[in-house]
Amino acid sequence: MTDRQTEVDKRRTQIAKLKRDQPHLLAGFDEDYILGLLDEALSTSDLLYKANLFTVDKAVNGLEPAYYEALRKYQTKVNELKVRMAKLKHDLPQLWEMKVNEDRMVALLDLPFPGTMQGNHTRNLATVRGVLDGLEALRDPTDYEALSKRQAEVDKRKARMAQVKRDLPQIWANYNEDYMLSLLGRALVSDFDCETFVGAIDMVLDRMETPPTEEEMRGIRARLKKHDEERKERRTIQRLRDYEAHQAHEAQQRAIEAHRREYRAQIRAKLRAETKRKRHAIRKVIRQEVWSRDGGRCVECGSDQDLHIDHIIPHSKGGSDTLENLQILCAKCNLSKGNRRIG
Repeated sequence: MTDRQTEVDKRRTQIAKLKRDQPHLLAGFDEDYILGLLDEALSTSDLLYKANLFTVDKAVNGLEPAYYEALRKYQTKVNELKVRMAKLKHDLPQLWEMKVNEDRMVALLDLPFPGTMQGNHTRNLATVRGVLDGLEALRDPTDYEALSKRQAEVDKRKARMAQVKRDLPQIWANYNEDYMLSLLGRALVSDFDCETFVGAIDMVLDRMETPPTEEEMRGIRARLKKHDEERKERRTIQRLRDYEAHQAHEAQQRAIEAHRREYRAQIRAKLRAETKRKRHAIRKVIRQEVWSRDGGRCVECGSDQDLHIDHIIPHSKGGSDTLENLQILCAKCNLSKGNRRIG
């Protein structure tokens, strides 16, 4: 348990340091989820402990490049929508003033980027895009009377939404107001869209205003509990799969590296075999001349016992069998010389 606590504390320190020194990197970091994995790692099985630490390391170490790549793509989409907003505001000033809450749309686009672990940024873009699509469809309106009727229907639903939001704040908090407003924006496009989306808003508001029975609440709580358990199980399975894939990749890399080492060893052995010079016996005439020149004695100690013909420059280092490269040594001097060149 001590080793586990040490590893967990090490990662907690790393996250705290990031939070202190580079807080902007944690904008897309689900800190509660990661810290929950570390808490779970202290009391779970060895396999899940390793999988949890692998997931944490993967999230922390890959945070910066993943965050900035996602931020770059998100900012590109935001800039495109801002350009489109400016163009529609210039082309359709009256419709823009009548139908668009510009401050709210700008606020949605300027919200801090939440990163890859949360999906609100996608919803924000969809909301703004839906409003602009509805306005774009009205670029050349021909039936302003019908448009006014649709606007009246939309205004009624907005008033009803405001009342429900004021009277039932706890229930209202469970619904996505921005998405509902985007549907009302799209309701202005045509009579068919107005009937469809206004009807959808009415159905949602009816559901809000009708309190659920105790049996329905028990069913809702049971479904939420089951959903949370399934979500936790899916995340656990995914962590195990990621860890197993990582282990398999590491094993594959080790096998590849072992194969490379073996291949390099074979190549080196082959090169040594090819470059090794084949030794031949010293010719008798040369041996006799060396013997005569050195007087039949060891040139080092003068002994006449157990004499050898020795290469001054060793054969393994390119020495030849010529008279100038040969000398007489006794066994003792020859062994002490070894493969070194003397003189």
